[in-house]
Amino acid sequence: MEHYKGFVYEACELNRATDTLEVLVRERSGVRVACPRCGRRCTVYDHLPPRRYWSVPLRMLEVVLVYSPRRADCPSCGPHAEQVPWAEGKSPLTKSYAWFLARWAKRLPWNRVAGIFGCGWHQVCEAVRQAVDWGLEHRDLSGVTALGVDEVDFGAKLNETVDKVRRAEARELAGKGLVVLKNLRYAFLKRPENLTDGQREGLQKIVNKRSLKTVRAYHWKESFRLFWEYECPAAASKFLRRWCRGANRSRLKPIKAFVKTLRRHEDLILNWFRAKKRFSSGAVEAMNRGAGLVSNLARGFRNPEIRRIALFHALGDLPMPPEYTHRFS
Repeated sequence: MEHYKGFVYEACELNRATDTLEVLVRERSGVRVACPRCGRRCTVYDHLPPRRYWSVPLRMLEVVLVYSPRRADCPSCGPHAEQVPWAEGKSPLTKSYAWFLARWAKRLPWNRVAGIFGCGWHQVCEAVRQAVDWGLEHRDLSGVTALGVDEVDFGAKLNETVDKVRRAEARELAGKGLVVLKNLRYAFLKRPENLTDGQREGLQKIVNKRSLKTVRAYHWKESFRLFWEYECPAAASKFLRRWCRGANRSRLKPIKAFVKTLRRHEDLILNWFRAKKRFSSGAVEAMNRGAGLVSNLARGFRNPEIRRIALFHALGDLPMPPEYTHRFS
């Protein structure tokens, strides 16, 4: 199942204290090391201390490959440590274990996968990252003729902008002994039709206080919703530029930064209006709902990069290596 040319499984030892099956791996005698940069075969001059690589668990046992990587001196590239064939880069996960965790991470929340298989959340995240990187490198986009854009990308960005203004102003007011914006975070972020009675009541009390930066940012966010109601690309473009000119005079740095983002991507956003009559947005809306489901299962993400990886993994329909694919995938 795990055959690697030039290497031998020397012995298996059961560590009863940790319920770990340690598999000792050694290189075949007389085999040279391939340089990871140029591929040239080089003579071994040293070994690194033993490293542990986690593999697919066997029943209730953790399986760990133990190996001392060789070091060689390439005439062209200089000294280097060998790249073992069962792991990616310096990852402590074997490729088979990474794909094993990645497949389960499509079905369950990452923290559940980590708990079931006795690994860390970061190991599951690393496994998903490797799967996504491989899939993006090997995907075939030759049949793609159109791109769909939904407000899950840009509208979420504006919500983040409003929340950034609110957090900064809340700290500023707290320093003066004023508690004005407490418990109103989601009142400023939700659509008016989705507010609870309590959120609506709290928002109505301060929504007319234009002296508050958060209130001004909220009004800019709500006025931007009109942009998605346009049908004509020219009218949408005119509204967008008028909105950007006004927002730039708001004296709110996060709002002005958002305007720069809009201007950089203006042509791509307007493509949505240009293609609206020819392509159905049903697929994009379905993916939008799927993106929300992925976020809910994870209970949020720590940073945008992890969110990007999770969305590609769950919704990208990325390919897998044939050797790690079976009928249950």
